[in-house]
Formats: sequence, structure tokens, C-alpha cells
Amino acid sequence: MRDILPEEQKYYQKIYDIVSDMADFYGFGKIETPILEETELFSKGIGLATDIVKKQMYSLKTKGGDFLSLRPEWTAPVVRAYIENGMQNLPQPLKLWYFGPCYRYERPQADRYRQFWHFGFEVLGEESPVIDAQIIQIFYNILRDLKLKNLIVEVDSIGDSNCRPVRSRAQTFFGVIKTKLPGRTFALNVLFPYSTGIQIFPLRLERS
Repeated sequence: MRDILPEEQKYYQKIYDIVSDMADFYGFGKIETPILEETELFSKGIGLATDIVKKQMYSLKTKGGDFLSLRPEWTAPVVRAYIENGMQNLPQPLKLWYFGPCYRYERPQADRYRQFWHFGFEVLGEESPVIDAQIIQIFYNILRDLKLKNLIVEVDSIGDSNCRPVRSRAQTFFGVIKTKLPGRTFALNVLFPYSTGIQIFPLRLERS
């Protein structure tokens, strides 16, 4: 964790202003959620098997016996607020954006802190892929306005109905390979990053 000193504030404010202006242009309303949420929100919303829930959350038990966690990400709290406040009864789709601190217990690294600032956009009540394209465009515009150069957008995909069976067979194949290779051999194999997550995170196979 780190302090944000007076001479650094202008940089944070610049990012905030660009994000806020972009959100206004595309019709997003700002939402804020509590920094402390019920731990169950993240264990159910993100998944018990994820590294965030298993290793990275700051959690505590209150004197009243409630289990609370510092917010590690924004999506689950935004969805909770959407449901609890009856926002599904508003005209849909509902466009929301956020900007604020999150907390994860990670190994300290250069320019990576356990408290970090996170901004993002959520669109609820709409399934059209046009929304995905719009979100990509928004983030591209933000990075462009921040004067980052040589921007390249890469779009991943889990494929269509023809591709998914192939992915499933590949997942099964790598699972078999894992059981047959000695531990040290597998550790040196290029597939090692997936050795602990083949069943839990099948989408990682797409990146191998």
C-alpha cells in the first residue's frame, strides 16, 4: 500500500477526468459501493476456486459474527447493488461506471500494491455483443486520451459451436498428459502454468 502525495494527485485527477468524461459521453451513470462487503458476495460471485477468493482477499469476522471482506473487485458489488436497489425495474440496459480502490493480498512487486485503484464499466440488462464492442471502444478511447502510443486491440474468443468441442477435447487431452508426466517433467513443460488450473480454469487452455 502507498500514499498518494500532493505532487501525484494531478495524475490521478487527470485519469479520473478522462474516465468521467468518457462515461458521460456514452451515457453511463456513476455508482459507488461500500469498501466492506459480505465475504459471501465474493465467494459466490467470483467463485471459491479462484485465487482472489482463496488467497487474495482481506477478510475479517466482526464481533457480531459477520464475515466481511475488503472489496477485491467491483463487478460483484455492482451486481448486488443493481439487484438490492431494484434497478432492474429501471429502463434497460442500465449503464454504470465506477472508480475507486480495491484490495488484494498479493506478493508485493514493483508498481503493484495491495491497495490499487480500479475503474470500469458495467452494462446490465443487455445481451447484445454490440455492448462488448462499445466497452472495447471506450477503453481504447481512454488509453488514447491518456496519450498512450502504439495501441493494439486483441480480441479473444472461446469459439462457436464448431470450435467448442475441439476445445473440450484439448482440455481432456491435457488432463491426461498431466497425470502421465512426472512432476518435475511437467514443471518444466510449457504447459506448466495450467497444471493447477485445467479443471478450475478451462479458459486458460485458450492461451497455451
